[in-house]
This record gives sequence, C-alpha cells and structure tokens, in this order.
Amino acid sequence: MLGFDLPDPIAMAIALDPTVATRTHRCFVALETASPLCRGQSVVDHLLLMGREPNAEVVLEASREQFLRMLFDAVSRTY
Repeated sequence: MLGFDLPDPIAMAIALDPTVATRTHRCFVALETASPLCRGQSVVDHLLLMGREPNAEVVLEASREQFLRMLFDAVSRTY
C-alpha cells in the first residue's frame, strides 16, 4: 500500500478542508502525562472499552490525491 508519513501537514490540510478525511471514528483520547516511559503519548480507545465519552474525531483514512494537491498548491504558491 502506498503511503507517506506527514502528520503535521495532513492535520493542517484536514483543518483547512475536513473533506480530506475520508473515514473517521469518534472515540476517547487521552494524553499520558505521568509515565516516564511514554510521556506525551496519545492513548486512543478505538473500541470504547474504557466506557469514557468520546472526545475526539480520529481520522482513519484520508484522500491521498486531495492532500497532495493541497500540499503541492501550497508549496508552489510560495515560490
């Protein structure tokens, strides 16, 4: 499967145009702040096993074509 790891640019693309996200899921997300081993880690309850109210919309899939078009358009405007 083709893919790329550009979490910050794709997060910004989705913030600018939510239709970039093609599949999302509401679930509970917490940030670990106490553990010395994983401080800052996002803990995502995808299966809602913790019984906590969902507090985030997690993007599971995004449009590669739409994201790349937005990225290339943004980069080409700066030159």
